[in-house]
Amino acid sequence: MRRFANMKLAYLIHSLHTAGGMEKILTSKANWLSARPQTEVYIITSHLRGRKPFFQLDPRIHLLDLNVNDRIFGCKYRKQLQKVLSQIRPDITITLCGSDIYQLHKCTDTGAKIAEYHFLHDKFYRKYPTHPRYAAYRTKKLDTALAKYDAIAVLSQYDIDYYKAKFPQKENIIKIGNTIPTHNETLSDHSPKRFICVGRLSAEKNFADALRIWRIVLEKHPDWDLDIYGEGKEKNRLQEISNSLGLGHHISLKGNSTTIMDEYRNSSGLLVTSRYEGFGLMVLEAASCGIPVVAYNCPGGLSELITEGKDGFLVKEGDIMTASERITKLIEDKDLRKEMGLNASEKAKQYKSERIMAQWVELFENIKK
Repeated sequence: MRRFANMKLAYLIHSLHTAGGMEKILTSKANWLSARPQTEVYIITSHLRGRKPFFQLDPRIHLLDLNVNDRIFGCKYRKQLQKVLSQIRPDITITLCGSDIYQLHKCTDTGAKIAEYHFLHDKFYRKYPTHPRYAAYRTKKLDTALAKYDAIAVLSQYDIDYYKAKFPQKENIIKIGNTIPTHNETLSDHSPKRFICVGRLSAEKNFADALRIWRIVLEKHPDWDLDIYGEGKEKNRLQEISNSLGLGHHISLKGNSTTIMDEYRNSSGLLVTSRYEGFGLMVLEAASCGIPVVAYNCPGGLSELITEGKDGFLVKEGDIMTASERITKLIEDKDLRKEMGLNASEKAKQYKSERIMAQWVELFENIKK
């Protein structure tokens, strides 16, 4: 393997001003890479428009904005991207598989091209369940684009099995999990009488079920609360559901937090009610803070992060009664919370930056043209 040096990397993402998982992961990886000698990192956004990145970037990173909405003006975006890439001439360009995935493969002066896929291979079927023909069209379009990349990096076994079968002749289809920048030495003491939810307030996160679950939990434990961290278009609807269920002050929509790791540590458990998850970064973050998780066993990577009964509980999607029973079990047994939290903390160590980033470095070295 070549020595990782004199490497110029360019990442593509729509924007960086929101507190999403992709934004967080990209910032973490770019910061780690930029700290390496002779490594130059560019992040090229399409639509940042002068807004400040939500997560702090290392000052050595070059942040460039094309000021063209790649989701609407694809051709214009590609021309702007081509111009910038011709000036930078990166060794490797990485798309996080937003709309730019349909444009990058048409560009030159990109070096090797990597598609870093943060979703599920069947996400369109799950996003548009009542429109299967449209979902099939979107899936075929995505797969056609992915086939043009030098490497495809996915987050879960669920996806790597699909893409290896889909592209049997293609090399460099690899699973690399997400990472957390540092492992927490200070863990939750499991005394706070609250669980939290973390994620974008959108339909696929299904926080409406979290509210219904908590209504059942409150029947036995009216002194416990559920705090939901995130922003999104479902916020008003969730507040309306909370009001209709009479949850009052036991449910709080907290918005985004710049200190989310502290919120995990100041909790006794995480509740995940997603309909699907590419990976489940919030589960990894919670585990690193030593709190157990009760989660729907939805398609994606959650089952790889949670070992049933050891560091969390997986329940059938939509089974609000079983989910509430598992939460009640944890509420009533502090020793169990601590034991499962410690087990989760140990598992999270597998995703330390040095381990995950070593896999990226190896991929970069193998694919550099």
